[in-house]
Amino acid sequence: MAAPAPLQIVAPDRRHVAEVAELITTVFHEQPSPETVARIRGMADLPNWVQLPDCRIGLLDGRVVTSITVFRYLTRIGSARLVTAGIGAVATHPQYRKRGLMRDTFADMVASLHPAGYDCSVLFGIPDFYWQFGYVRAWSDDTVTVRATNLRPACPPPTTEDCAGPEFSEEVIACMNRWQDGLAGTAVRPTHGGRNKHHGDHILALAWRDANGALDGTLYLKIEETRVVVEDACGDPEAIVALVARVCAEREKPEAVFPLLPYRSPLSRRLRLGECQMTRHCRRNGGALARTVNLGACLAKLAPDCAARLARSRRHDWHGTLLVSDGREEVGLRIDHDVVQIVLPGTTPHRLHLGDHAVSLVFGTEDPADTLSRPGVTATGDAAELAAILFPELDPQLPSVDRY
Repeated sequence: MAAPAPLQIVAPDRRHVAEVAELITTVFHEQPSPETVARIRGMADLPNWVQLPDCRIGLLDGRVVTSITVFRYLTRIGSARLVTAGIGAVATHPQYRKRGLMRDTFADMVASLHPAGYDCSVLFGIPDFYWQFGYVRAWSDDTVTVRATNLRPACPPPTTEDCAGPEFSEEVIACMNRWQDGLAGTAVRPTHGGRNKHHGDHILALAWRDANGALDGTLYLKIEETRVVVEDACGDPEAIVALVARVCAEREKPEAVFPLLPYRSPLSRRLRLGECQMTRHCRRNGGALARTVNLGACLAKLAPDCAARLARSRRHDWHGTLLVSDGREEVGLRIDHDVVQIVLPGTTPHRLHLGDHAVSLVFGTEDPADTLSRPGVTATGDAAELAAILFPELDPQLPSVDRY
């Protein structure tokens, strides 16, 4: 009896687009509309977003049975911009499950990310699967809920104009990036090839301008039966609150919800100063997950911020070498007072063996003390103290508009 043919794992090309789209719709949509199918097929036409050479499909029995889509974008961490491989549309044909085919496909894809020039990778996944490829919690999702009567705007709402449409204009994107600069975990827009995923009958899209006529804020609201959901907000927090309060009053909605709101954003701070309910969903190994792809590149881009943090700390005069390891790569950080440089790893008593949780320090996912308390993570010499200074908690978050 002949042995079964092995799974052939390759990067897809234009010949595979229709079959990959069919697989994705079969796995993720029970009764997809023609518009949904067309949208999925059209993703291959966004070369600045979907990276076909970095995607992977598995071929078996003459058909595409597994598929992984890789998106390319920049993640803000302090002043650094990390080249990120966003992983989505991880699909296995229902007739070919429970054979380990996705495990093989995913391993091949992950191995290709470093030579493709990525610094890190992010995905939104099911529990108890992606840990085996080095992915750990990237951040915890924050949601702020406010009764409309508790919004209490301090100023009248600005005059607005409609900014709805299937794509974001260059003016809108520039405004969004200006207001999101400095918020860890956010993406440098455009993502999704510039397409607006929050576009439709139940979305209210508003924009406003400053005294000089320049676009100064954008607000995308989803109108639900009993509440207004703020899908994306960029601008002065008082202007945003005033507009949300006006829409709640006009639409007779008693509640406003701000999902996936970056904790350190001015808007989140403004809401927390009033009366609101804030929830944080912490997942052990599902949801938002991340891994380092090129630890050296990550730390090199973070070095200026690390130096600035050290200069402000009580250990500003520390000098020596700190070794940082993610289990795949070892990187030396040469620290000379307030200068931080990447050097070859060498002998040093100050060592951080972080394993997969290296990305937690890179992203500022949590209090460094939490990361250092995880099983398998060790710190020697002054490494624990330096970690707390160089890699503080940043509360990263990727807003809804950019998720995949």
